[in-house]
Amino acid sequence: MDKQSEPLGVRVISSTSPDYQEALHLVLGVKQPTRGCAPASPVASLLANVERGKVGIDLLLGAYRDGELVAVCLGIESPGSAALVLVKGDRAGAEEHRATVTLLQAIQPLAWERSIALLEALVPPDRPTLGPALQEAGFNRLTRLVYLDWKPTGDDPKLSPDFTSESRADNRDLTWISYDSDRELLFEEAIERTYVQSLDCPELTGLRPISDVLIGHRAAGIFDPALWSLAMRDGVPAGVILLNRIPSTRALELVYMGVAPEARGHGVGDALLRRGLGSAVAVGAKVVALAVDERNAPARRLYDRWGFTETSAQEAWIVSPFQA
Repeated sequence: MDKQSEPLGVRVISSTSPDYQEALHLVLGVKQPTRGCAPASPVASLLANVERGKVGIDLLLGAYRDGELVAVCLGIESPGSAALVLVKGDRAGAEEHRATVTLLQAIQPLAWERSIALLEALVPPDRPTLGPALQEAGFNRLTRLVYLDWKPTGDDPKLSPDFTSESRADNRDLTWISYDSDRELLFEEAIERTYVQSLDCPELTGLRPISDVLIGHRAAGIFDPALWSLAMRDGVPAGVILLNRIPSTRALELVYMGVAPEARGHGVGDALLRRGLGSAVAVGAKVVALAVDERNAPARRLYDRWGFTETSAQEAWIVSPFQA
């Protein structure tokens, strides 16, 4: 039998394994330092987040041939029953594809045993062969995510208190509520309402309870309740915008924004973005970053009007035990 046709051995790599550091460096795509040196900075940052309880990395799998580690798959678990999947090998061609598929198949039952409801993988433009491997392993292509940045200029008239527009006049009856723990259910209601007929990754709807979705949003970056707002109309949520601080930077991430169906097309999105970007300027943020489903044409037009610029794009793939 040809050596490359022999079955690959797959096993979980624990933190006590002699391969632990090698596996983490391989899957994050960084060179492992010489023995006795500190881990490379991406690995050190990941381990620091594990230490702080921000993420979990118990789903670390290695593919072995003749006792040699040839590929690694890591599920980075975050609060909210979801995990981001990374996979990397040190082989090329058919060998890399086979190891990748094997690991992606192996991680799924282990994730479901841990009550993870959603595995997501992102495919950058420089790894086109990863998509076919994900598909063969049972993942489904979700969409192309477009990453956008907005930088305050200091003279944006739309952020001025004196700025008037037809959409702003239509929304003078909106009232604003910031997040606190007593309003958790209200924020959950708002997110659930905005999911109805959403154009932003609608395939995710129903895969996780809304309470888990909110937990996941809160865990993305550094949570600041002052940066989470509801737009209310007649005592009912019309829209929601959630921004978190990005660690070690003067940047914010717009982790979620949505408008309830009955409020769409009436400038509520404009009002939400004005509120969020105004808050970003107030806290001294230099950048606001977000990811948007490329199919969500209304949102992309809104971000374009506000001066967001595209910085990159990745293909998003998902798998869940609750997918139809």
